[in-house]
Amino acid sequence: MSKPTVVLFLVLAVTSPAALGQAEEEKPKLAFTIGKLWITPILGPGYTPELGLLIAGGALFSYPFDDESPRSSTTLALSYGSTGALVFTVKPTTYLLQDRLRIDAYFGLKDMNDNYFGVGYSSAYNTKIGPATTEYRRVYKQFAPMVLWRLRKDLYFGAAMDVNSTTASNLAPQMAQDPNVVAEGTHFVNTGLGPILRYDSRDFPQNAFKGVFLQAQYLLYRPGFGGSTNYNILDLDYRQYQSLGRPGFTLAWNVRTRNGVGDVPWTELSLLGSANDLRGYREGRYRDSTIIYALLELRWMDLKEYNVKGDPQFGINGFVTWIGAGTMGSSYKHLNCLLPNFGVGYRIVVQGRMAVRLDLGAGRESTGFYFSFNEAF
Repeated sequence: MSKPTVVLFLVLAVTSPAALGQAEEEKPKLAFTIGKLWITPILGPGYTPELGLLIAGGALFSYPFDDESPRSSTTLALSYGSTGALVFTVKPTTYLLQDRLRIDAYFGLKDMNDNYFGVGYSSAYNTKIGPATTEYRRVYKQFAPMVLWRLRKDLYFGAAMDVNSTTASNLAPQMAQDPNVVAEGTHFVNTGLGPILRYDSRDFPQNAFKGVFLQAQYLLYRPGFGGSTNYNILDLDYRQYQSLGRPGFTLAWNVRTRNGVGDVPWTELSLLGSANDLRGYREGRYRDSTIIYALLELRWMDLKEYNVKGDPQFGINGFVTWIGAGTMGSSYKHLNCLLPNFGVGYRIVVQGRMAVRLDLGAGRESTGFYFSFNEAF
């Protein structure tokens, strides 16, 4: 059973005098403001079973490119753990040209001691963690942009790209004998391209109170694109948000599936358990060709008042609770487990509806504590 993560953090924020003359937007309580640019830095120590004792820092940047587009945002995070782990991520979400053009991207770097439990539920559940069984060194890099153009109200179409690489070394003896590792190797470069279709009626993408998000993405990974692998990934993502009587009191749900076809390397199989799905499970433990999960989450923000325009004004506190479950298998015909999930969370609202997120999640013989920006979905 994994130990829960303990995270302490500090939100460092002030409001600059230069911004006081602007009245078109309600100023954030916990951010530097430079004109229309808002910046919220965070810093703090923490502990996770994967990274050990760590120092984590980051920042949330947001900026409106025009009066009709939602406020664009970028999250940046850097962590260094006592195990020698280094994790760095940048995630920009950009809205341009009166929200006719959307550009999302993700850049990630992980250089860390990790654990591989094998493929499938049985291996994940029965394999004991340890230096002789699961441990190895992983260096992972990923760049994944997507560009979407609005076809009509709330409907977008575009292209997605995923370029990633993994190098595994210092394999535990049992891992070195795993049939997938023996057959496929320990170094991969994967380059995928494909179409993406999105319906998005959310009122505020980073923290919706109402609306629907429905996205279908199909990526083809081919050596001709610059990689070394040949497989396809289908990713379907459905989210919906329902306001319960007032702004800030929201019922949200998410159903998502990811399916790999072809020679999917063991490093790129679908995973259950992360900061954005079944929170509480060790990331990378449960992996297979196909996953499906569902989450139901209740969110509450402290509504203080309405301004003269009738817009809701929130305090800095928020809370969430959720339940969920996921399953996995070699295909949709061979799903062979059910992983339950539940948890609670605390929010510190720093910029409008955008918040620092702290979540305590639990699952089958597993717990975890997560510290990041914005909602899980």
